[in-house]
Amino acid sequence: MNGYYTTENGRVSIAPNILKGFVVKELEGSSCFRLCATRGEGLGEYFSKRSLENSIRVSFTDSGRANIGLNLQVLFGTRIRLKARELQGRIARSITLGTGLDVEDVAITVDRVYCEPEILDDLVSTPTQSNNIDLDEG
Repeated sequence: MNGYYTTENGRVSIAPNILKGFVVKELEGSSCFRLCATRGEGLGEYFSKRSLENSIRVSFTDSGRANIGLNLQVLFGTRIRLKARELQGRIARSITLGTGLDVEDVAITVDRVYCEPEILDDLVSTPTQSNNIDLDEG
């Protein structure tokens, strides 16, 4: 099923793959979200065809409005609530401006947390402070 809207000259239909392209463009600009790699592939794989099929779902309501579902990885330390809301707004705005379709919903599911190698190195090499508290003493 395609998304659609009607103009004074007729109906305009938009295929799901067009909307996926808008989503990918917004994800490429994100510093903290990326598509989930499929099983058996490395975390560094961003946008293979299989990743797109498994990570971006597009459906349409009976009235032609778009629903977008995303399965994403998030960078360790990201304020997920804030950044997810920003990404949802950018995706909806991009699709609406680029295609003329109304977006009903952009649902984000965070499936994994990933960590950049530099952050991992810092976490492993930085010693943690201990207060040496004896829990037996009052």
